[in-house]
Amino acid sequence: GAGADAVYLGLKGFNARARAENFTLEDLRELVPLARTSGMRVLVATNVVLKQEELPLIMDAIAELDWIGVHALIIQDLGLARTIRERMPWMRMHASTQLAVHNEDGAVFAADMGFKRVVLARELTARDISRIKEAVGDRIELEVFCHGSLCYSYSGLCFFSGAEDARSGNRGECAYTCRKPYRIVSEPGYGFLFSMKDLATSDHVDALLGAGVSALKIEGRKKDAQYVASSVGLYKQARDRALGEASGAARNFSEDLKSSYQRDTTSFFVKGRYHENVIDLDNAGHRGTRIGVVQSAGKGWMEVTTSEPLDLFDGLRVDSPDQVYHALPQQGQNLRGSVKKAQAKYENEICQFSLREMQKGSKRMTTALAGDHLRIQIPSDARVKEGDVVFRVRSNELKRYVDSISSESGRLRSLYLMRMLVSIQDGPPLQLRASLFDHSGEIVSASIQTEASRPRGTSTLAQDLRETFALLGDAGVECDVEVEGDPEWFVPRSKIKELKRMLSSQALQSMPAILTERKRAARPSSKGNAP
Repeated sequence: GAGADAVYLGLKGFNARARAENFTLEDLRELVPLARTSGMRVLVATNVVLKQEELPLIMDAIAELDWIGVHALIIQDLGLARTIRERMPWMRMHASTQLAVHNEDGAVFAADMGFKRVVLARELTARDISRIKEAVGDRIELEVFCHGSLCYSYSGLCFFSGAEDARSGNRGECAYTCRKPYRIVSEPGYGFLFSMKDLATSDHVDALLGAGVSALKIEGRKKDAQYVASSVGLYKQARDRALGEASGAARNFSEDLKSSYQRDTTSFFVKGRYHENVIDLDNAGHRGTRIGVVQSAGKGWMEVTTSEPLDLFDGLRVDSPDQVYHALPQQGQNLRGSVKKAQAKYENEICQFSLREMQKGSKRMTTALAGDHLRIQIPSDARVKEGDVVFRVRSNELKRYVDSISSESGRLRSLYLMRMLVSIQDGPPLQLRASLFDHSGEIVSASIQTEASRPRGTSTLAQDLRETFALLGDAGVECDVEVEGDPEWFVPRSKIKELKRMLSSQALQSMPAILTERKRAARPSSKGNAP
């Protein structure tokens, strides 16, 4: 409901976010038709490097993803890409950013490998992207990350996590080692030395579109619906503004992001390399919107004058104003901050709570306006002192907005989308033949003969056929119906429904065996990938 054209998600066991709550094939049987009904495409990330024994397993899964009707696969492993190209050449592939494609030759190679789109390395400037687009033209689509978490390593090709505790980022098991605090042993320095700020390019979407990109990609690992709605809304507004189109929702999505999940931000290299600091030495996680400073505090309460509106059940965070890092030469040899405080922040030992009670004077409030002086209830064991900084990390109003655009009444039936051809062959007797197709050809067909007559008025046969065959409910198939032949006949509805029952029955009986055969055909042979 926020305005995305496509959603990408991870297939359980075979994507670069193995420890996230990923999706099973059963989930996708439900989600793909839901996305299609909402006008979105589904892209499935199968973007890990594979072990040899995993190749048959993932090809089984890809055969079913093809059957379900996903739009494309996002791939890093070139061996997998070659196998798909040889076994399932119709399957659309997107080259993962972890292939680190950063120049013309890389994009041309991806096109030659059969990729239809390449997600470029994140380290490129808008000028770099423009040069690649000029070189490759329409040979391959270009996609770029526009927002979200950044990896310290080039294009996510990181060995830091694997070196520390054998959790390889390239196998989807990143331990986020870069988010920990570190001390420099050769000088008096410490802090979150490798923790990247979040990418935010909403002010530069016009430059990215001008460079020739086909898609803007928002990073969303382990993020919730509020982050998704806020980030998508922000970039839809930015895209519409860049294209001179009228925008929909008039919300301030940039502020919404601060109350969903966002670190300090950077435009990274879009404008040019090294124009800004991309590391946040002081903070490795979500901080939120600053709303004020604690003016007084006691056991179970604090007082603050809020600079932002507040609702009951907003999430608040109270943080010390002391910095937790020290860096040379800015701060000299005299140490400031504390490694211990940095570790506490990393382990989230910060006062955070849901706002359950607030008072303005003697009156209890359910909402507060900017400028209100409030007495706020805090957890009884919270250590809060005068001068601490208060942030709003979650917004109850944003939650209500997201709930309003994401409400779905009931579960949609999982439906395969296929092409249906109904041909009318003149008689006598008249013959109707219905055939069901997917990308590889005809799956099943059925025919029926019937007496027919020319209608007295306008014939409705073509319309009746399209309406009747639009859905084969028993077989779980939604059909794009094409009618072929002379439709100027009158045929009883009972005959059309009889043909539909025959076709549905055949499809229901045949489709499991067809899927089994597709999986068999997709598996690489024991002697290599050659068919």
